[in-house]
Amino acid sequence: MDSSAMSIESLDSTIRDRAFDLLSRGRTGVAYEVRLPSGLSGVRASVQRMRSGNLWSRGARFGSLHVPPRTMTVPFARRLVVVHQDLGNWSSSFFNAPGYSLLAPVVGCLAYDASGSASNAPGKLELRVLGDPISITFPRVTLPAGLNATIKCARLGPHGSVAQLADAASDNACAATRTGHFTVVVPSAAAGEASETTWRVWAVACGSGVVGLLLVGLVGMGIMRLTRNRKMEEMEQQAAEGEALGTTWAGRSKMPSAAMSRTAAAMEDGTAAP
Repeated sequence: MDSSAMSIESLDSTIRDRAFDLLSRGRTGVAYEVRLPSGLSGVRASVQRMRSGNLWSRGARFGSLHVPPRTMTVPFARRLVVVHQDLGNWSSSFFNAPGYSLLAPVVGCLAYDASGSASNAPGKLELRVLGDPISITFPRVTLPAGLNATIKCARLGPHGSVAQLADAASDNACAATRTGHFTVVVPSAAAGEASETTWRVWAVACGSGVVGLLLVGLVGMGIMRLTRNRKMEEMEQQAAEGEALGTTWAGRSKMPSAAMSRTAAAMEDGTAAP
């Protein structure tokens, strides 16, 4: 079974059927993990059967769902089954949410009538809260870098659209007053602006790095030229001094010597030689 070829209705039906098959051998009031086909790897589901009286007095908590006390079923059912879904990395395959970007996996909270006989298909129930709302926690909510937008809780419609928006109860929790599929979203435009801002930051950083490298290169070239000029001056000075002293060869060694001057010979009597 390939999840990419399924609708959310087909997925709900598959999870429901496997959940009821599991509960036929299970106990009331105990939460069970539902085993799904290998083609749905990444999707997780758990199920719990309970009496409506216990739901009203104690509520239910399993997975990321907390159904508070003072919750009743519509229509009334003596027994019900609550299914918790986590669509994981398949969330965007079942819900495209046009105009919005998903920030967390889609979580499903569905209820079914468990009062009838096993031969009849279980009917879908709605949950009505008369006290605190249903709490749904998302453990992996992350905002894109540079995003300046308020996250919203979304209840998703059957065709992947956003059916209802509300402010988040906290950074990673949503409050719901009915069953359905829920997630955390931001407008797609805001996510696009965040990506553009991130790109600009990287562009400025890269540009600054290039300019810095150019400056370092220019400074290095200047130092090399200055060093070379000083060496040339020293060589010219040494050459000038060598020319003034003169040089002579002693064997294979070149040695400095004073410049020679011819002095006229003098006779012992002090008269100059002719």
